[in-house]
Amino acid sequence: MAEGNNVVRRSRTSLKEALDRKGLRWLRLTLMVLSVVLAGRKASPDAEVRAALDRTGLRWMLAWLLERSLAMQARGIDKVLYTSGAWFHRFHEVYVHVETPGASLPTPTQLDEQTRDTWEHHYTPKPGDVVIDAGAGTGTEVLRWSRLVGETGRVLAIEANPRTFSVLSRFCELNNLTNVELHSVALSDTSGTIEIEVAADHLAASTVTGAGTVTVIGITVDELLARSAVAEVGFLKMNIEGAEVPALRGMTAAADKIRNLCISCHDFRADRGHGEVFRTKAVVIRELERIGLRVEPQSDDTRPWIRDQVNARRLNL
Repeated sequence: MAEGNNVVRRSRTSLKEALDRKGLRWLRLTLMVLSVVLAGRKASPDAEVRAALDRTGLRWMLAWLLERSLAMQARGIDKVLYTSGAWFHRFHEVYVHVETPGASLPTPTQLDEQTRDTWEHHYTPKPGDVVIDAGAGTGTEVLRWSRLVGETGRVLAIEANPRTFSVLSRFCELNNLTNVELHSVALSDTSGTIEIEVAADHLAASTVTGAGTVTVIGITVDELLARSAVAEVGFLKMNIEGAEVPALRGMTAAADKIRNLCISCHDFRADRGHGEVFRTKAVVIRELERIGLRVEPQSDDTRPWIRDQVNARRLNL
């Protein structure tokens, strides 16, 4: 029996190699898809099939194959969607962005816990709060905080990378996050234009490396709060890849309006050889103390992205 299976596998490999040439690749792809369909609802397209179908004109077929897969359904995924240049999985009415369709990713409940564990060591947003999510990415934290602040609160989601912002915007639309206010800008110490480096990992894009290739709008925190008519901020989360120091220096009038902050410094990126521009923790602490905020005791958590966080709060609010 084992020898028979080996023969089948070798035959399949030989056939795939024979068809992997110009003029025959369409047939190879057709046979790959048919093998998934004929295998029944238990089958899920493997990485090779997913890569072959993840392109213009074929993504509808990939979404269909994934949706009918029992493996996806067992994980609670009832819809696979490609829109606005990005893939989304739907878990019981909640959409989550995924880089690779069919990938095994945390559920919305697990993402909720991940947000709490990463950002809420000293403060958890409450109903009615205004939350500023600077470096909102594709919306991982926005989803939880939108629900926590409720109908009487707001989340100001800031994302400088244009590609990431497009995904964030669609994410909020799909999840009907009506209390989220989107801002496609970069925080800085002055208002104007600023260059952002759009790296292969679009979530790690930075405005401080000097390798910027895309021009975006830069604004100060003061201007942001004025634009949005914010009288008080319950919680400011900042994860902007080394730009936290200029962002804090653009926060003068706004400093008296912010109650709690959690700033992700990236000294660990400097330790990994990404450049000394990412070593900001000591300066961030000095800037927070300069504007009258009390820096909380440092966490003994050994995870680099937690170890290098700085939490602070204002005592007179």
